[in-house]
Amino acid sequence: PPTMPPTMPPTVETTEVNAPVESLESRLARITAILSPVTDLTDQSSLQYKITLSAAETILLIPTNVMEFPKFIQHYVIVLLYYTLGGSNWNFPANFFSTGEECDWNVQSVLFYVGGVF
Repeated sequence: PPTMPPTMPPTVETTEVNAPVESLESRLARITAILSPVTDLTDQSSLQYKITLSAAETILLIPTNVMEFPKFIQHYVIVLLYYTLGGSNWNFPANFFSTGEECDWNVQSVLFYVGGVF
């Protein structure tokens, strides 16, 4: 018998961070709530906190849907690795912080596909 057509994936809602009604403290609190299960952000002198503060100041969207949290955490961890391992001094920085998916950051050319961050 014929099968049913696939259903549409759930929609993902995000909130713009740079909206004038949301303060830096509010954005920082929302990001901290997402990251608190995976990292301790109580030490304001730590690299983890500084990256979180930078994210609150610069990122365009903070996920509001729990389905987006793992992707957000993945991005955070990769950025943390970059800074922890001295990424700014690497001979080939693997296009960190370029737009798009993290898996596309290390693509060097169509002829020589490396893919992924490492």
